[in-house]
Amino acid sequence: MSTIRRPQGAGKAARVRSPLVVRSKVWFEVGGRHVFGEGLARLLEGVASSGTLRKAALDGGMSYRYAWGLVRGLEKNLESRLVLSRPGGPDGGGTELTDEGRGLLALYRRVSAAARAAAARFRSERTRGGRIR
Repeated sequence: MSTIRRPQGAGKAARVRSPLVVRSKVWFEVGGRHVFGEGLARLLEGVASSGTLRKAALDGGMSYRYAWGLVRGLEKNLESRLVLSRPGGPDGGGTELTDEGRGLLALYRRVSAAARAAAARFRSERTRGGRIR
């Protein structure tokens, strides 16, 4: 709890309540183990927008090799192919999401949006009358 001090002679220090903050964080698990969350969602979004895992990895501050390891681990845990890669060459290479990859990302975004909306409702309830209900 924060304390605001009044100028000398103004009486006792007033206590100001810090607001209650409701937050949410969403992740997916398989067998009780975390397999997918915001970091991998951003990586897959980067692949979808850039068409390359290398650029998505660099934009996310990780190495290409590390990003491939994350994607391969996720595919193994979900037993589903999430990305398709085309080797480089004269036409250039690239990576794209499969239907399963796009579906996983869309599901994650829907669940995350619902969790944020629920948290916002609780925040607004908390501010009515300044009491926890």
